[in-house]
Amino acid sequence: VCVPLSALSSPSHPAMALLQIAVLATGLVLAAAQECDVCHLHYYHKEVSSPEVFGVDVTQCREYQSEACCSPKTVKGIKVAGYLYGTGDGLSGSCPNRSDKCQAFYVEELCFYECDKNLGKYRKHEDCTNDKPGDNGWEIEAMPVKASYCNAWYDACK
Repeated sequence: VCVPLSALSSPSHPAMALLQIAVLATGLVLAAAQECDVCHLHYYHKEVSSPEVFGVDVTQCREYQSEACCSPKTVKGIKVAGYLYGTGDGLSGSCPNRSDKCQAFYVEELCFYECDKNLGKYRKHEDCTNDKPGDNGWEIEAMPVKASYCNAWYDACK
């Protein structure tokens, strides 16, 4: 069906109404996708990223200050073994003789997980607005990691 362009100038024309509905639906889908891209992992993450001031006493995670999913309190806790996740945080006593270089990789990973605004893109469960029982909202998957980075981490900690 061909509709003359002059007919579309009327807001009451049925074709114009369909176009408006299509544009609105596209906007809602894009908004939902964007919402899931920002933060949206459980526990210590903020809902959306925003600038933060971590303070002069904090040396870790500073690269995330301009747009962080983490709070200054979370960042300060990253260097404290067991503060965020108990003995499963990679910093606790499970490896007491870890080198400084190895320890730096664990701190860097915690900063990335807690603060990077893009991590929500790799959230395991796609619907970030409706968590269901059994969904582990903190899980990420299919996030690309360079093999050279993994090798460097392994070499630092072996």
